[in-house]
Amino acid sequence: IHTYLTTFRFVNSIVNDNIYYMTLDLDFIILILNVDDILIPSNNLFLFQHIKI
Repeated sequence: IHTYLTTFRFVNSIVNDNIYYMTLDLDFIILILNVDDILIPSNNLFLFQHIKI
C-alpha cells in the first residue's frame, strides 16, 4: 500500500504509519487506513472525487 500511495504523491505521516496525506496549495486530502476501513477527509470536493477513482 505504501508504494502505491506514494506514487500518487501521498506522504506517510511520521506520527502514525496508517495516515497518508497530500497537499496542493491550500487544499488537502488525508487517508486514514484502519484494517478494512478508510476515512478520507478533504477540503476540496474535486480532489476527493479524483482520489476516489
